[in-house]
Amino acid sequence: MKKSYFLIGTDEAGYGPFLGPLAVTATLWEVDKNIPPEGIYEALAPVVGVSPKEATVAVTDSKKLYKTSVYRSLAGIAPIEKAVLGMQGEEFSPLRGELPWEEAEQGVPLAHTAEEIRMASEEIRRKMAEAGGFLRGVKSELVFPERFNRETRRCGSKGVLLMEVTLGLAAELYRQASGETVVFCDKLGGRNFYLAPLVEFFPEASFAIRHESRDSSEYAAEGLTVRFQAKGEGNIAVALASLVSKYQRELAMLRFNAWWQAKLPGLRPTEGYPEDARRFLAEIEETAEKLGVPRESFWRER
Repeated sequence: MKKSYFLIGTDEAGYGPFLGPLAVTATLWEVDKNIPPEGIYEALAPVVGVSPKEATVAVTDSKKLYKTSVYRSLAGIAPIEKAVLGMQGEEFSPLRGELPWEEAEQGVPLAHTAEEIRMASEEIRRKMAEAGGFLRGVKSELVFPERFNRETRRCGSKGVLLMEVTLGLAAELYRQASGETVVFCDKLGGRNFYLAPLVEFFPEASFAIRHESRDSSEYAAEGLTVRFQAKGEGNIAVALASLVSKYQRELAMLRFNAWWQAKLPGLRPTEGYPEDARRFLAEIEETAEKLGVPRESFWRER
């Protein structure tokens, strides 16, 4: 029997906007002991790679694949969609909140045919089986504005909120692993020191500090290593988490925009980032008041 280890990667989308949810994802992988995290791309080539020109599916930082707003062209979301739906197959499901605009019907895929996704998914599954089996689970969470505001008031900053959601997802997937596990996270909350939150979210582990610096901070316990790395999207587990988070947020923003455009024909959609979010807020504010939709349900304080 081949020996393996488990790899968890986390990332987010929507940290900066004033509108729409913060999306956070963790992915769980089982990897042959002979393949280091940086060797997974090679093991899955040419089916999975970092560029759409070199592979059937590109799994890389979402910012490198997302070229234009989905509202201008569905082609902008196409490579992300192919990676997310192709890697997850039938396991993928759009996340929803309990808000009026979350009730709208929404089918996926958006920019591909179902047959294109099915073929990509089958090719990925065959390649993973050949390489020994990798992706084992994906867990995402959408933090909508009302909760975002409540939680940031409680903990003091959106950086701490992001850290709590991220480590919660990572800990949940860690408990699904059944062997030595390595967790990769981006630097969270603008900090270099993570021992206290790790103890909170992984109470069963006795961590020792390996190093703590601006570039990376690493902690080790028996059978578990957690590394916080600046710009860690070169790791495939982190990269897929980035893509899933981006796709889940885009689906949520499509629902949000469609709902408001139905109330206000001619309203330009928004991606939710500060300057345009203020324009959007000014245009919907009167209608929101008439409809009894409280600002806190869609507007972030930070």
